[in-house]
Amino acid sequence: MGGRAGSLGFFAAFLRRHPLYALGYAIVLGMVVIAILAPWISPHSATQSIPGAFLLPPSWAHPFGTDQAGLDVLSRVLHAPRMDLTIALLGTLISALLGSALGAFVGYHEGRSGAAGLVSLAVLRGSDVLQAFPVFAFALALVAVFGQSLESIIFAIVFVSTPIYLRLMRAQALALRGRNFIEAAVIAGASDTVILLRHIIPNALGPILAQTSVNIGMAILLTAGLSFIGAGVRAPTPEWGNMIAMGYQNVITGQWWPSLFPGLALSITVFGFALIGASIEILSDPGKRRALGDLRGRG
Repeated sequence: MGGRAGSLGFFAAFLRRHPLYALGYAIVLGMVVIAILAPWISPHSATQSIPGAFLLPPSWAHPFGTDQAGLDVLSRVLHAPRMDLTIALLGTLISALLGSALGAFVGYHEGRSGAAGLVSLAVLRGSDVLQAFPVFAFALALVAVFGQSLESIIFAIVFVSTPIYLRLMRAQALALRGRNFIEAAVIAGASDTVILLRHIIPNALGPILAQTSVNIGMAILLTAGLSFIGAGVRAPTPEWGNMIAMGYQNVITGQWWPSLFPGLALSITVFGFALIGASIEILSDPGKRRALGDLRGRG
């Protein structure tokens, strides 16, 4: 209990000393709250047009204006995180679990003889092939092959993100497998599975968690990009990418609001996840934690 309270105290002091990172947590927490409460806080329907309200500029009745379909932009901006965050979180979580498991296996067995070493080499070379393709073009091809659906978008995110975690976990496993506590586990008769699950993966979670936060932002951008070109979430489902796509043509005629506000929401959310990733990188590194000094005492 005391250790948990001490960790929370350190985290609070860290955020006080680094308000920019605190802003990142506030942004993400705010977007999660908005996604949960959107049906109750939205002033209008996010999918039903308002008769006669086409491309109305921002006003008291419609703070973000309306789009060319007569939909309230504010209501759609508030509903969009429900779709964007769900897709990004699911895709990133699956890719992190799969990539970390493969990376731990590859790193622990790399360079060794036997079937495990050959499988490790094959998985690593397969990862190299996947990473040779441009991420967005590869995701677009996957959606085209498997059809335009939420499942296809999530699958595309998993496919393009898994090699990132594989490489990251592999590097951690290579560094850890020669440590004394790993050798002691081997001498004690622990199986490879036990060593991976109890010793390798738990000690490599810091960089994985930091990358996960960054990848959630990347997944949001990827989802928005696919929707922007018509290969992602279909309109009128509120999603930031298709909202920008629906409104960008009106910018040249002076109706800037249908694209500006969803674009700002998208940018701010990705920025928030990037800040969280940077903070986790510091908090998970013992050397960087020591460099911070006694934050609780100074805070």
